[in-house]
Amino acid sequence: MMMMNSSECLQLGVLTWMPHIIITGSPGKRLVTGSMIEVMDIIARHLGFCYKMIVSKDEIAGVRMPNGTWTGLIGDITKENFTFTGLGLSITPERAEDFDFTEYLYMEEWSAGFKRPQPEPDIAGFVKPYTFEAWILLIFSVVIVLGTSFLLRLITSKALRYKRKDLTASFLSPWQHNKDEVCVPEAHGNFKSSSAVYDSVLWTVSSLLGVSIQGSPSGEAVRLFTALWIMASFIIATVYRSNLNAMLISPTIHLPFNSLEELVESGLPVWTATGAMLHIAAQNAPNDTLLGRILTQFYGVQCPTNVPLAIKNMNEGVSVAATPRSALMQIMHTTFSALGKCVSYTMTDTYFKSNAASILLPKGSPWKGKLNPVITRLRESGLLNYAFSKGLQNATECLKAIRAKRNVSLRTLEFKDFYGVFLVFAGGMTIASASFVAEVFSKRKISNKKN
Repeated sequence: MMMMNSSECLQLGVLTWMPHIIITGSPGKRLVTGSMIEVMDIIARHLGFCYKMIVSKDEIAGVRMPNGTWTGLIGDITKENFTFTGLGLSITPERAEDFDFTEYLYMEEWSAGFKRPQPEPDIAGFVKPYTFEAWILLIFSVVIVLGTSFLLRLITSKALRYKRKDLTASFLSPWQHNKDEVCVPEAHGNFKSSSAVYDSVLWTVSSLLGVSIQGSPSGEAVRLFTALWIMASFIIATVYRSNLNAMLISPTIHLPFNSLEELVESGLPVWTATGAMLHIAAQNAPNDTLLGRILTQFYGVQCPTNVPLAIKNMNEGVSVAATPRSALMQIMHTTFSALGKCVSYTMTDTYFKSNAASILLPKGSPWKGKLNPVITRLRESGLLNYAFSKGLQNATECLKAIRAKRNVSLRTLEFKDFYGVFLVFAGGMTIASASFVAEVFSKRKISNKKN
């Protein structure tokens, strides 16, 4: 940056607009850095002028008041305190009415950042080894197996049921003289359908859960069918256990929001600068619209210049920072460079897309015609993007989609991992207790009737 004490140097108004302009230090000892310094140096050399970057007193872009006057940096332009802005500002209808803009420097889009979510236990992890469709198919299969098993047992029991009967002489042993004494015991003398239901449920569920049962089913058809179901249950249970082992140690990631709609639904407090596009759009939007609803979540408009606090609150998960995506990239680059890890994330969905950022000048300023050709050449040659991106290398890692890294490190199991299993266990114990109580009362009722 060209810093000269000569009164002939142009005074350019700036404010914090990362990564283009970054202002550090205390009042009176401000240090201005950012990609626009390099860009403005190139422009100054081409046009042969020197300049000073002057931090706006209010450190806000400014809004138009009802009487037509402007506040902030834009207000200083109207008072001719600055020749033009030292950074690109968004072109809005109100600003275009009262000021001139140069050729655009960058195309901005807005996003929102928040504390990066960390891997956490998945309460529903025990049901995730299978997809929803697989669970439905499994339940359907169990119902079919239960029904088929019941029918087979019922049919087999009738086929095997026979009573004591006379036998012909050909079946008598030589030492048996009274054929009436010969009898063949009933295989299922007192068989009931309730027994078939009980055996069907017992074998079907026990096979699926891998619980051993004493004895064996009666009838060849029942045995063959049961053996096939035991084999199928073994495969199903093996796949479930294998997937469950991986599910319990693999983390899950929950994003608080990933779009403007989800941000509004979350109800999280949102920081944005006074006069920013989001702030103005929310003020002008009806209350029942998406932008109108987010207005109640703003808190930063009360302290718009406290950018460090807004960044700190975003990284700690206190509030959301709604800014141009380039500013969030700068924050990610800085924190990753200092800590070696990503502490924040930006939502995938952006809003206010294709928003042009240009240098703002007073109406009729002769500098517009001088600046436009240089800016156009810088943009088309790629030098503007180069100056912008070379200081954000470390932001690329944090902009990647957030995924749980299963192979990097294993996560120890936590108590929350078993919440879902405990809930199922508690539900089963409740049903079992209710069944026990009902059985006791029914037996007492039968006993009282007999007495």
